[in-house]
Amino acid sequence: MGPRLDRKSCFDISPAQKPFANHNQAIAKDNSVDIQRATIAQLYKASIGLGDDFTFEYDPDAGSLRLHGTFVDTIQYASAPFPILRNMKDCIPILEQWKHIAASTLGPLSGPYLNSSDALGNAFHRTLTAGIAYSSTSLEVPRRATATDVEGFASWLAHFTRLVKTGQLHDGSQHQIWASALRVAILDRVFFVTKQGYMGIMPAGARVGDAVYVLKKGNMPFAVRPLRGTEGRYRMIGAGFVAGMMDGEVVKQGGTMESLNFV
Repeated sequence: MGPRLDRKSCFDISPAQKPFANHNQAIAKDNSVDIQRATIAQLYKASIGLGDDFTFEYDPDAGSLRLHGTFVDTIQYASAPFPILRNMKDCIPILEQWKHIAASTLGPLSGPYLNSSDALGNAFHRTLTAGIAYSSTSLEVPRRATATDVEGFASWLAHFTRLVKTGQLHDGSQHQIWASALRVAILDRVFFVTKQGYMGIMPAGARVGDAVYVLKKGNMPFAVRPLRGTEGRYRMIGAGFVAGMMDGEVVKQGGTMESLNFV
């Protein structure tokens, strides 16, 4: 998957890759991925339908915080965190590996994603950008990706992959938009697949066996780690994107509300 070279973005470039210079300058306006991710979180309402009331309890003696949420599934496969690479072309083998994992564990990319009307391939490409897109006039304000956006990203990624493999790298009108969305979504993130067949992106600490929950009043699903030898006690890993679980779908699962004690 390539060595971890330095703290540059995987979309930073070397002088030899002059065609990407303009793109590098565009995303340099806001180099804080965390700020972008905080903005993206506001675009979703994963917990809608779980109720408007929000309660929590803090136990200073136990050092625990009690929240409430609904179980989604357990992570069955988790990749290594997407590494920081010097050249963007080095990202392609990793994305192809993730694509292979999706196809080998969930079925043909042309087939359906879970019980939805969306194709698995569309869900995969939506996952790679955390379901967001940018306009051609602003690479700092993300928006929800439409079906047309997802098709556009898939087309761009296929085209860029061919260019990388043939050594014919050059910039394109869509490069800045999709390279920015991809960078913000997956940099230092884990691609995962759950036992029931959900897929998504979670923080680097997520691993096999972690549970995915939608917490009450939470905009995005969370990966949490059950603590061994305890019941109802967890370690918080962080929030991420789960395809098909970003707009209140957890209510349709019919899951029960649980109390989770985080330590």
